[in-house]
Parts: sequence; structure tokens; C-alpha cells
Amino acid sequence: MTFWETVPAGSDQPAEMRDFAEIWRAAEKIVFSRTLLEPSSERTRIEAAFEPAAIGRLKDSSALPDGVRVQLELLAERSFASGVVYLRYALSGVSGPL
Repeated sequence: MTFWETVPAGSDQPAEMRDFAEIWRAAEKIVFSRTLLEPSSERTRIEAAFEPAAIGRLKDSSALPDGVRVQLELLAERSFASGVVYLRYALSGVSGPL
């Protein structure tokens, strides 16, 4: 089981980590592997072969509608020694069909 599956909602972890864990648990995940047989987290499936066309179809079916523009305002950024970058945005405007 992955770390993000085990972070409790009321834990002493920072709010950002609890929020990400909640998003992780809710997301459908795909792992491409020729060696793994079983997923190690909920809502995860294993695919043995990577097919770019299948990824394109998945992207097209999950993308925002055509013509949508979102304006974001960067509120905060933080770089960690591991190379991870935390970015926090606020929605400042939306145009187009939603």
C-alpha cells in the first residue's frame, strides 16, 4: 500500500499532505508494468503494455471542453530539496463553456 493511501484525514500531517492524500485516494490510477500483477493502492489498475493511442483516447475523454480558458493567479510556491515543487493557485477567471 502506498503512503498516500494511509494518511488519515485528521492526522498531524500538514494540510497540503492531507489534501493531496484525499485527491490521490479519489483518483483513478493506471500503472504500466510488465512485472506487477496486483496494484498496491485502491482505484488502481495494472496495464501490461503502454499504448500511446490508448493514452490519447483517455486524455481526450477526460479533458476540459474545447474553448475553455482558465486564468489562474499564483498565490504561493515552495521548492523542496527532493525536487518537488508546491504551487498554490487561485481561480481568477473562466471563459467559455463549462
